[in-house]
Amino acid sequence: QSLFNIFDPQILIEPSLGKTIDIGNIDRQSIQNVKGIRNISLIAEENAWVTYKESQAIVQLRGVDGNYGTMTGLDTLVHDGPYTLKSTHGEQTQYYLIVGGEIDYRLGLSTISNIPISVHIPKRGTTSIGYTMEEAFNSRTAYPAGTFYIQQDIDSKYIVCDIDLVRELLNYTKNECTSIAIALDAKANIKQ
Repeated sequence: QSLFNIFDPQILIEPSLGKTIDIGNIDRQSIQNVKGIRNISLIAEENAWVTYKESQAIVQLRGVDGNYGTMTGLDTLVHDGPYTLKSTHGEQTQYYLIVGGEIDYRLGLSTISNIPISVHIPKRGTTSIGYTMEEAFNSRTAYPAGTFYIQQDIDSKYIVCDIDLVRELLNYTKNECTSIAIALDAKANIKQ
């Protein structure tokens, strides 16, 4: 259970209709103030196609905010590099990926390489038939920052990145996410 809580928090709020939650309509501070809640984090998640040199994989791309790493403990499980999701230099933003161990192996990644990973998500309302790559997919590059090893089902499926990368690829606004993760204090009653 503790291994899964590193990746999947104790409570996850998801939309009852549609794919996204508009956090502009949510008072996050009031959630944070509920007794027993230790922290909250925003997630934007989608299936993606990633390519690196001659290798490729279909992955679950989990975009997270700045609270997620320390809230879940994932930041302590990164090997072969730091837990870094983005850096900004002036107006330029560089994104980084924290890759599950089995995906890392499948792609043949190297965190010391200066070759980026290409991340592709299908555009809404298109299929790959009859479209060029640029017409069918939103694409962006990001560099591998590190690798995590949690559990085979997670390591073979997930890549973690900054939430803004997923929002950009999905044409979401700054207020859109797909779920809100909630971490509880050690003595909190989950049902309460």
